[in-house]
Amino acid sequence: MSRKKNHNIIDNLSGTVAKERLAEAAGQWLSADILVMTFVGILAIVCAIHGFSYLYSRKKVDLYHSVPVSKRRRFAVIYVNGVLIFFLPYLLNVFLGILVAGINGGMNVINVKITLISVLMNLILYLGVYSLTIIAVMMTGNIVMTLLGTAIFLGYELAVRMLMTFYQSAFFQYYHYRYDYQPLSSPIGYYIEAVQHIESTNSSFMGVLAPMMKCMVLAILFGTLAYAAYRRRPSEAAGKSMAFSVTKAAIKTFLVVPFTLFVGITVRDIVGADGGGKSSAVILLFVMAAAAIIGSCLIEVIYELDIRAALRKKHQILIIGACTAIIYSIFQFDLTGFDKWTPNPEKLEEATVIISGLTYRQTYVDEELRRMNPEEYVLQMPGITDIEAICELSEKKAEHENKNIQGENSYLWMDVAYRMKSGRVIWRSFAVDAREEAVLNKIMSNEEFKRANYQIYEDAIFDRIKGKDSYQILYHTGISAVNLSPDDTDLIRQLYIKDLENTDYTKRKDEFICGTLEFSVRSGSYMWFEYDIYPSYTNIIGYLKEKGLYEEMTVKAQDIASITVTNNHYEMYSVDDDMVQDYSITKTFSEEEQIGELVDALYPASFDSMFKMTDTISTDYYVYVQLKNGTNNSNYYRGDSGFYLITEKIPDWLVRETAYE
Repeated sequence: MSRKKNHNIIDNLSGTVAKERLAEAAGQWLSADILVMTFVGILAIVCAIHGFSYLYSRKKVDLYHSVPVSKRRRFAVIYVNGVLIFFLPYLLNVFLGILVAGINGGMNVINVKITLISVLMNLILYLGVYSLTIIAVMMTGNIVMTLLGTAIFLGYELAVRMLMTFYQSAFFQYYHYRYDYQPLSSPIGYYIEAVQHIESTNSSFMGVLAPMMKCMVLAILFGTLAYAAYRRRPSEAAGKSMAFSVTKAAIKTFLVVPFTLFVGITVRDIVGADGGGKSSAVILLFVMAAAAIIGSCLIEVIYELDIRAALRKKHQILIIGACTAIIYSIFQFDLTGFDKWTPNPEKLEEATVIISGLTYRQTYVDEELRRMNPEEYVLQMPGITDIEAICELSEKKAEHENKNIQGENSYLWMDVAYRMKSGRVIWRSFAVDAREEAVLNKIMSNEEFKRANYQIYEDAIFDRIKGKDSYQILYHTGISAVNLSPDDTDLIRQLYIKDLENTDYTKRKDEFICGTLEFSVRSGSYMWFEYDIYPSYTNIIGYLKEKGLYEEMTVKAQDIASITVTNNHYEMYSVDDDMVQDYSITKTFSEEEQIGELVDALYPASFDSMFKMTDTISTDYYVYVQLKNGTNNSNYYRGDSGFYLITEKIPDWLVRETAYE
């Protein structure tokens, strides 16, 4: 806090602005975050092991159990003591933090909310990790095995879900990758979700409540299981690797099978078993068999603490091998029919189509400005009900492998969520040949498609952001930019929506973007909504002309002092080229006639080209424009400020001038 106060003095800040800086610093200090999560998690593990560490020693077990105290009472006392060891000093620390922040003028209503929410979150996280570690203590007989068990409990589900994602991505052509690794069995996952809500919504209690209640349910469940395991834990388990013999086979299977599958997918990527012939398949089979045997032997040695026990229980190796073979075969031979699936028109209710290239152009948020991933957002929107068009689109999907399509044609990538009448949602990701204009026009001219892919339709969102101090609207032409009046937000949106309603795929494919609109705001984090302007967008262009911006901001030959063109000659590089050799040729042109021809061919590198056919825009050439006023842009930078060239407008003389000799 003292450092922030010094910063205020250095920056000559006072009044409300200075208090806001102090409040922001105090909020970051008192808020729950990943660093706090790590500290709390470590403390929970240490306290759980410390409280029940007597179970590792047979002498201490005999001593504790000789005391006339029931197991229920002993467990409750140790459990509560472990919680208080953490919580009381933590509360004292929070109180001192509030006191320091208050004395320095850093406390406000938001920070009070942040503090209360963070205290609740950290307590629930502690209870979850603490109870889970106690389960690990009950199931093992020494501290090393307890630590391994705790790590497995906390990360097993995440690791398995990631492994399954790798397999689906590797074997299924039309698998839709979704970053949905939220563990259902780990308190850490729910804590991270709650932290993300705090960061994106300025400490909304309701946003934090749902994940932390789930975490609390887990803590209660883990505590109950820990007590049940404590009551049944045999006294002679002290010092052994595992306390319950009945769990050994299951735990070994659940560990070695994923390990073998991981080795399999790794080796497959290395040797190319999918296209490397019989030799690669034999290598893959041998390595996976070796992984299953080694993993089983290693765990058996750990169980018995005896190297001679490695090859005991050979039947378990066979079971593990069979389970691994079955799971691998499901993916290798698509036994579930994943890629063969097509929507049944009679069972399909509607579908939502996401054009992959549009998702990175805007921040998906709900009406409370909470961040969402694109899938979450589109699923809450009405889908396309033109079943015939959806089924036709599905029939047009191109075959590919690992998202690579052979050939020179252009393709449009999309993610489709099929909503079945049963309520089930089925995701598929595929590419459609860009020449399939008929079906693509049906989809992209659909109103439901536009509302799902363009948040500019959302009145509630823009009503919230346009009142914020950081809100701005930017009109960008690729080389210059200007801020539009926030007061015109509703008008600009209405005009753009009118243009959008008259737009289909063909217009996007045939026309070149002439500008972009970007609505941006900082609300907890930076949010932006960027939309392209095409020459046929007469309504929004009319607004820009009325403001005197459309022609003024268009790059003109008479404003240019010189144009520097680099021909990268990508055709000179082979697939195995290490890119050490530089084949690029750079030339600068300043004659008016040359500049006039090049201006017509310029296409801003920051503008999108996903709807263009292959080679419509040449990225072989990179162009740098020097204006006569001494700048290459309007002192504004957003992405790339250079240019590419429209292929059909590249002058013949430029090809000759930049040829590699």
